[in-house]
Amino acid sequence: MSTNPGQQPNAVLVSHRRFFEGAGGGAQICSQEYLETISAAGVQTELELMDFDTSIAARLVSRFSYDKYRSVAPSQQIQAVKDAVRSVQPQFVFLNQVNLAPIAQTLREVLPASCQIILLSHGLESTDLLHQIRLRGAMPLSGRIRPTAPHALGQTIIKEAELRVHIDGALVLSPSDAVLESWMGRHKVAWIPRVLTDRRIDWRPVGDRLGFVGTLDHAPNLEGLVLAAEALDAAHYNTPPIVRVIGGPASTGQWLQEKYACIDYLGPLSDEELLEEARSWNAFIHPIFCGARGCSTKLASAIGWALPIVTTEFGQRGYAWGEGSLAVANTPTGFAEQCVRMMDVDEAAVAKSAVVQILESGPKVADVACMIADFLYKGDGVKGES
Repeated sequence: MSTNPGQQPNAVLVSHRRFFEGAGGGAQICSQEYLETISAAGVQTELELMDFDTSIAARLVSRFSYDKYRSVAPSQQIQAVKDAVRSVQPQFVFLNQVNLAPIAQTLREVLPASCQIILLSHGLESTDLLHQIRLRGAMPLSGRIRPTAPHALGQTIIKEAELRVHIDGALVLSPSDAVLESWMGRHKVAWIPRVLTDRRIDWRPVGDRLGFVGTLDHAPNLEGLVLAAEALDAAHYNTPPIVRVIGGPASTGQWLQEKYACIDYLGPLSDEELLEEARSWNAFIHPIFCGARGCSTKLASAIGWALPIVTTEFGQRGYAWGEGSLAVANTPTGFAEQCVRMMDVDEAAVAKSAVVQILESGPKVADVACMIADFLYKGDGVKGES
């Protein structure tokens, strides 16, 4: 369906259905933000949605292979998308998520030569695979990591490079993703920062709480939380901060609570429960100590709530602003020290004021739309490095 009824689309955005019709996780938020900002850039966009391939063959591939670029959708649905782009003859085709890159060659068969196929990247699949391999055995991650994993990592990187032959450019979520896309052979690449939306909450810190929200079996998230918790426990503070952890799976949350004295696992919460809980935190923490893919939309939520925030350089990747700052530390020990500083409500209030400056000076939809328009119509190289 077109995002502008009654007007002829000049772009088709292809995506798996769950990123536009599912619950509001990070992938859904980034997907919808891509569509909103592309439309605000003046690109009349038709949305074509597909389902994941759940055939027996596809399930076997998923179970016994690391290849995220096979069986991306049932063949009849790919054909329906092909028919749609043939009918529209668009100026642009956007592929949401890098794992749709394999259909670019099929779509190219029916597209005008002038049409650009643009990846809306959420980060390379090989990035997550690397961290799963690196941390296997040390942490309760849900991904199936077998002895052949290093071989699979090499195959994935090679395949990602090969698939870029049929892609004209990529919009990405962070500077590090832009570098990796260029490494894959794409020279028309731009990273666009997250849109910041003012959703300030009534902050009432209770004095000893930090808050963490995230997917707990995502390797960079879990590693960061573990390293921060180890540093907090090891320091033996007189009044140790309590880290209130929200997210799933529950088995990982319970493992964290049993292993680390500072962690209080709350499980998943509703939106209303989360906002009520977040009001009580001295600070929101976002410990990421490795080059993860994409960016964290949870950080945008915390900025929008105008909470004090402790993070790392990697944790704030994919964000840009004019004024203000976050409390940043790039080692677990330094991170723990920043967390303890936030136990002083006056210190936390100063940090909160700096986050308000970020919120008020950060990019809005119109700002990001201008960046996208520049990339689509004028862009000829990597944009937005910082």
